[in-house]
Formats: sequence, C-alpha cells, structure tokens
Amino acid sequence: MTAISTFGSHVSRALDFYNKDSIYFCIGRTTQWPDEQSPPELLPSVTDVTEIIGFKKVEVKQLVIPDANGTIVYHNSKWSSVIPSNALSAGAKWVYVKTVIQYSDLPVGYYRQVGLYSNLIPATGVPAGQFSLLPDQVSERGILELADNRIAAYHAADGKDTLSVIIQF
Repeated sequence: MTAISTFGSHVSRALDFYNKDSIYFCIGRTTQWPDEQSPPELLPSVTDVTEIIGFKKVEVKQLVIPDANGTIVYHNSKWSSVIPSNALSAGAKWVYVKTVIQYSDLPVGYYRQVGLYSNLIPATGVPAGQFSLLPDQVSERGILELADNRIAAYHAADGKDTLSVIIQF
C-alpha cells in the first residue's frame, strides 16, 4: 500500500508559505539566450537565478482558489482570495504573490530570469525597511521556490515591472 499526501497537507504547506515574512522576487540573467525568442526550459533541479541583478520583497500575498467570478486574473484564469482561517474548508492550496519593481528600485537593464526566494536574509547593516536589495546586500538567498526563463524584458529608468505568480502546494 502507498501512502498519499492529503489535501489538508497541501493547504498546510500553502499556509506555511503564506506566513513566511521573507519572500523576495529576483531578476537576473543579463546574457542573451542562444535563441532570444525561445528561452531554454528549466529543470526542477535549478537552485539559483544566474547573473542576479537584484531582489524585491513580495508586497502582496494571498491564499487563493480558482473561481470563475474571482477578481484576481492570472494567466487567463480567475481566482478569489481566501482568509487564512477559511483555508482548509475552502481548499486553498495556492498562494498568489506580487510585487512591483519601480524604476529606482534596481539597476536599469535587460533581464531574462525571474525567481522567487523564501527565507532570504539581508546582509548585516541593511535597514529593516529596505525591500529592494542588490546581490551584495543579501547574506543568504534562502530557497529558490520557483524560477522562470523568459524572453528579455527591459527594466527601464522611467518604468516599473509588475511580477506576480500563483504557486500551488
């Protein structure tokens, strides 16, 4: 007989992630892909973003469930937010995270990878309220929860980049 991971365990993992304080998006990879229109696939064994430009702390975290009438739209699907006390009864095994990188948050330039790190530890001396970090302002990157290779995006001096994802546990 084989044991299974219960639905409740998935909700529990989502709640654990939701309750983490130190979750950061990361942008990197300045070097061009061999085929710029077709970034290579990542393997699940990836442990780090390459050529890190910087990190930005997650500004929005919500437990979510798929819902045709939901107000959160992600990859052409609609989602609704669930309060933590209702997570188990609602079956909320997904977490929506989002941040906005303002023009002044990180250096200007092209990036081709986006990552999401949990348990990141800023370096000693970095002010507690500083949520945009350069690589030398991080003492431990923590755990790379997800990574995405992309067609080159440009972080402009007069723009902003919105990064968001829904993670299933």
